[in-house]
Order: sequence, then structure tokens, then C-alpha cells
Amino acid sequence: MTETISKDEAQRIAKQAAHEAVSELLLRLGIDVNDADEIRSMQADLIYIRQQRKAAEQVGANVRRVALGAFVTGLISLVITGITQYFRQTG
Repeated sequence: MTETISKDEAQRIAKQAAHEAVSELLLRLGIDVNDADEIRSMQADLIYIRQQRKAAEQVGANVRRVALGAFVTGLISLVITGITQYFRQTG
């Protein structure tokens, strides 16, 4: 004997199972999904982590820019020094 369930019932069962699985996972990670303060604290932590990641990316970009600027400045100085030395020796 096979029992059929409606599409709505299947969706309700799937939604309930997903909710229980996520709740259990978060509880294992130390987050009580029934505590609104704890959820807000977790959200604040995630916002902070995102800000730190963006800041680190910006610092990395600035370091690369400064390093490239220093390299180009050194190269230009080397060329100018070479040119002035050449004209001093020939002149």
C-alpha cells in the first residue's frame, strides 16, 4: 500500500526538515536560533568580519600601488642618472 502526499504537504515537510537541520547545525556551532540577541550578535560579528576583509583588501591594493610607484620612481631615477653620467663623460 503506497501513500501519496500532496505537493503542499511535501513542501511543508521539506521546509520543516531544513529548518530543523539548520537549527541543529547552528546550535552545534554555539548559536541559539531562538535567542534574538544571540542572532543580532552573530550578525554584528559577520558585519565586522566583512569590514575587516574589505579593509585588508584595500591595504593590499595600496601596498601594491606604493610598491609599483617606488619601482617606477627608482627606474626613472636610474635612467636619469645614467643619462647625466653619459653626458658628463662625453662632454
